[in-house]
Amino acid sequence: MAACQLPFGRNCCYFMISVVLFCRISYSSGLTVATYNLWNIMFNWEIRKFRVVEMIKETNPDIIAFQEVRMDAVGVRSQLLELQDMLDDYHWMVVQPANEVQKMKHTYWKGWEREGIGMLSKLSILKSTTISIPYMSGPDTNQRIALHAIIGDEEEEEKAANILIVHFSYDRQQQCNNAARIMNYISGQIKQLPFKNLAVILTLTHIYIYIYIYIYIYIYIR
Repeated sequence: MAACQLPFGRNCCYFMISVVLFCRISYSSGLTVATYNLWNIMFNWEIRKFRVVEMIKETNPDIIAFQEVRMDAVGVRSQLLELQDMLDDYHWMVVQPANEVQKMKHTYWKGWEREGIGMLSKLSILKSTTISIPYMSGPDTNQRIALHAIIGDEEEEEKAANILIVHFSYDRQQQCNNAARIMNYISGQIKQLPFKNLAVILTLTHIYIYIYIYIYIYIYIR
């Protein structure tokens, strides 16, 4: 376990399991946000999900953002729903598919035809918006999206936390295009009320020896 101090007083703790990074962000108000790349259903999900639940219980964040979340094309089954069923405190969930998964021949698993991003929260998710990130050019043809969730008390929406989740492309040039789309979206939101608190979680993926590099940008608007 290692920790670093962000320049404006937020703490970020890194928990490494295999080559997947789990990050927790502590706000001065007591709200904790974590992000975790599920790596879809690889490495025996039916067993691995119990370790994921243990890790969530150990870190105990208020909000968890997820990338590479699998779900069925028909019905409601998703990896987040399976996790939620084993976690008593996370009553709120939002999940959004981004791509249809192409199955390889002779695969043993059924379902899980879609993949996207999502969130589990102990606090009420008041609203969620999906932002499309258009494909420009490059080797990565996966559809990229962002998910903007407003979290807090319905009676005090002006104090709500705004969480923006995005899973960037593995291609460097396409990452730049992804970033431009997200920053344009953020710029538009900054001009609107009641967006007081905005946490942006940007996930950059580089396929070098399968190490995932996560870059987090946190913006506090007063």
